[in-house]
Formats: sequence, structure tokens, C-alpha cells
Amino acid sequence: MIEQNAFFEEFDGRVFAWVPSSVKGADLAAAAEYALANGMGRLSAAPDAVASLWPWLEKTNTDIIARFVVEKCGAAARANAAVDLSARINSAFRSGAAGAQVFMPVSMLGWFVDEFHAIREDLFFNRELSIGMDLGNIEPCDWPYVFENLKSIKASSVIFAFADDAGDKSDFVGRVYGMLDSFDNEFNGAVFFAPMADFRMQQVSRLARAMRSGLCDRMGFFMTAGGK
Repeated sequence: MIEQNAFFEEFDGRVFAWVPSSVKGADLAAAAEYALANGMGRLSAAPDAVASLWPWLEKTNTDIIARFVVEKCGAAARANAAVDLSARINSAFRSGAAGAQVFMPVSMLGWFVDEFHAIREDLFFNRELSIGMDLGNIEPCDWPYVFENLKSIKASSVIFAFADDAGDKSDFVGRVYGMLDSFDNEFNGAVFFAPMADFRMQQVSRLARAMRSGLCDRMGFFMTAGGK
């Protein structure tokens, strides 16, 4: 578990808790307490953890955001995938979630927008919709497509992961640079980053201040709470 450090001060109110899917039982309570102790306004958790976390966070200022993953699938399976995902999101909301993070390959983004556009306002009424993608899978030519779809679905936020970080062999800085350089100012949502090494978060912070200082107030970082 990451301890409180100077990063909390630098991004006051914009550091959030990420509960790994492997965390269960009493460890969920510990994760909730960690989020509360550090004044974190959001806690991201697997859908099946929402009901267990709700009693700890119900009367607090920390919102539970249920985390979903959309796998790449063929056209024949996509209709059923949309129905299943919609039902799972709705169930998480009934269990106490204040929003949903939906991670997906870039290739599935257009499908998601097409399937959920008509029900977006009903399904996510007074709820947060965050679209998650892996920076490592987004090419420079994809950015206009990404931001057009984020605007079309009226995403509350976008959250970027970087799953296959190979250290100095990774083009992380270049990919963050590309995102900031191509950023669509008509997208009004927040920009979050899933848990990553402290030095990666510092790299994001320095680039954002240099390239898009006006975006810094809308940026936030998730930190692991309750496990690894």
C-alpha cells in the first residue's frame, strides 16, 4: 500500500484509491479506511466488491466507482456483450456505486458509444461514466477518434492505464506527450491515470504543467489501496 507522501499535497483532492480485484473480505474494509483517512473522493473497485464497501462508505464523501473490463470480441458476440455489460453496471449502481469505469481496447470504443449512446442518460443518470484505455495501445493517429467518441458519449472522465511498462524500454513519456499534444479542448471531462509507479505520475505531472497547464486541475491519479 502506498503511504501518504508529497504527492498527496501536490495533487490535493485529486488522489484516489484503487482496490485491486484480488482484495476480498476484511481487506476491503482496510482499503475503505485508507481512502477515508487520506481524504480520497473516489475509490475504484471490482463490481463484486461494491456491496461490501458500501456500508463503510455510504455516509462519507468517498464515492465508489465500479470497474469493468470490456474484452475485444467479434461482431456476433457484441450484442450480447452490450446487454450483459449494461446489466452489470446497473447492478453495481443498485449496490451503491456512484459511477463506472469501463476499460476497453481502442478498437471497441466505437462499438461502446454506438451501443450505449441511446441509453447513456438513463443508465448513467446522476452517475459518473469513465472510459478507460491503455496508453500502450493508442497510436498517434487514434487520438482524434478517441476524443470524438469521448465527447459523443459525454464521458465524465477518461482514465489511462499503462499495463506493460518495461521501464526505460517503454515509450511512456512519448505516449503521454502525444495525448497532451492531441488533446481536444472541447472534451470537458476529467483525465485520470490508473495506478502506476510514482516516477510515472511525476512524469505525467511535469508534462501536463509544461504542455497543458489548464488541464492540471482536471487531472487525478489512482493509487493502490488494500493490496498489490
